[in-house]
Formats: sequence, C-alpha cells, structure tokens
Amino acid sequence: FNLINYRKLKNTLKLYDYLYFSGITLSIISQNKQVEFLNLIKDLKKFKIGIIFDTNIRINRWQSNKHLNNSFKLFLPYIDILFSTGEDMQNWHKKSNFNFFKNLIHAYNINHAVFRKNSSINYVIFNSKTYKIINKTQKKIIDSSGAGDGYNAAYLSEFLKSNNVSKALKSAHILGSKIVMKKGAII
Repeated sequence: FNLINYRKLKNTLKLYDYLYFSGITLSIISQNKQVEFLNLIKDLKKFKIGIIFDTNIRINRWQSNKHLNNSFKLFLPYIDILFSTGEDMQNWHKKSNFNFFKNLIHAYNINHAVFRKNSSINYVIFNSKTYKIINKTQKKIIDSSGAGDGYNAAYLSEFLKSNNVSKALKSAHILGSKIVMKKGAII
C-alpha cells in the first residue's frame, strides 16, 4: 500500500460499485500514504462508489492507539457500510455493547452498519431502523478463522441482490455457521 500510485488506482476502481477495506489495511499503511488513500476514497465517492469498511481491529498491528484513533477518525466519515464486532469495539474503546456502537455510527453519520456483538447476537442499523438476529450457536466450533469475512461476504452478497436486511442477516449467519465447522475456512 505504501508503493501504490493512487491516481492510477482511481482510474481502475471508478469502474466498480464498491470498495471494501479493513482496519488491518489501514494498520499497514504509513500515515502519509493514508492521506493519499483517503483522497482516493473522497474521489471515488464523487463517482458514487460505495465505501465498505470492516473495523477488524488487531491492536498489535497498530503503531500506537493514537495512530488507530487518528486513522479511524479520518476514514469513518466516508463509510457507507460499516462492519464491526464486539471484540473490535472492546479492543478500540474498551466497550462492546450495542448502545456504544450505535452512538459511534451516529457520530460519524454512518447509515448502514452491521454489528456482530458475539456469535449469538448480531445487529444491523439501516436507514435509522435497527434489526436484530439471535443466532443458533454451534456447540463445537472447529476453527473460527475466516468466519467473520465469510459472514460479511454473505451479508453483502444477499443485501446487494435483495436490499433485504433480514434475508442478508440470515444468509450471513448460515455461511458463518458452516465456516466454523471446518478447519481452515473451507466449506
């Protein structure tokens, strides 16, 4: 990411409908290059490209908590769809409850947000309406690697096809449940 020519990248990305990136992505980009990446995102939004962000906070990947906070404050105002977890919120703000998350997305004016509180309870806020799903949890989880990414992918796939949050939540849960039952995120 530190070697990317963002002008050239913009010409490629403006042909797409969405750009998806994560907190892990931001944690490996130098602060100077983050400004270039942010400018790319601002330009893409002018072309009506949706910006999707998964907080995916891994504290040990960040130079410091200050760098994490500054990065998120820069990028969150430009997010169209946000994915996050209770674990991410706990790592970032030492708070993992839904009300804290809800206040956070309102502060950044994010209209569509998916919050995986834990394996049992997930929420979506879309157009100021809150949706909640109580998931059937697996008694024996083999490997949770990739389950969050699979969940997000299934959610987006269904939502973008149907524009139906409830169907998207169900689809996401089904795929996430299958992933945790196999070693190595293979279904």
